[in-house]
Amino acid sequence: MDLDRDGQRDVITGSWPGRIHWFPGSDGGSFARGRTLRHADGTEIEPGRASAAFAADWNADGHVDLLVGNIAGAIVWLPGLASESAPVFGPALPIEVEGKPLSVGNDGAPAVADWDGDGRADLLVGDGHGAVQWFRNTGASIPELARPLTLIQAPVATTRAKPGEPRPIRGNRARFCVTDWNEDGHLDLLVGEFGSGVGQAAKANGAEREDLERKGNALREAIAAAERAPADESPEDREARIQRRDALCAEWVQIDEQLSSAGSTWLGRVWLFQRTTAQRTGEAR
Repeated sequence: MDLDRDGQRDVITGSWPGRIHWFPGSDGGSFARGRTLRHADGTEIEPGRASAAFAADWNADGHVDLLVGNIAGAIVWLPGLASESAPVFGPALPIEVEGKPLSVGNDGAPAVADWDGDGRADLLVGDGHGAVQWFRNTGASIPELARPLTLIQAPVATTRAKPGEPRPIRGNRARFCVTDWNEDGHLDLLVGEFGSGVGQAAKANGAEREDLERKGNALREAIAAAERAPADESPEDREARIQRRDALCAEWVQIDEQLSSAGSTWLGRVWLFQRTTAQRTGEAR
């Protein structure tokens, strides 16, 4: 994805506070330090907590747009605007299905791909339960989305993997990539997850745990404050703010390790779902 059209591949990512971060690509496959994406008036894009972003020319006007999901499950798009420097975007607009704003219930994560090979850009969305749905585009230049078909069902069993289980159990919070993984001419899905496994007992309990929880809550607030960038922020101030944020995050990770719920081991695996048929229904198995 080349967000600024300079011929280099870039990376964008959402965040827990909600801001969208852009890492411009450089020669040799490296990336510049991330910066937050903004509206035309200089304000940061804030679509809601636990944002997940995807870049595509959604309305086929020649500008790269943003499609963004959040923890509430809503999916919106922000039109890309002409700019001579960093990319900027218009206000968030709802994506509709049969006249109603699209929502998958929780933790929405969008991606755009021509899933059925009809030449139209379809919308695929992962959700907090671990499912991935396909919204077929039936429109022309402006997308019109049909009711969704489920490509990957949400896991039915608990996500907590037990010792000695013959096969792992897939987690929830589906974040995915659409690609022809095995180069057979059919699109496949690589699906990330959030899950947990049985571990040792938590390191901190009682009064010590309460004290750590207070410190952790204060650190989360401080991290959220450090994520907010003023519209007139200078490069020097931005560097200092990022360093302050990174130090706070490192301190929070140390506290979180001692507070791990029931000593859980957190899992973040990637699952491959290969397309087994070229049918237009697009089921992934």
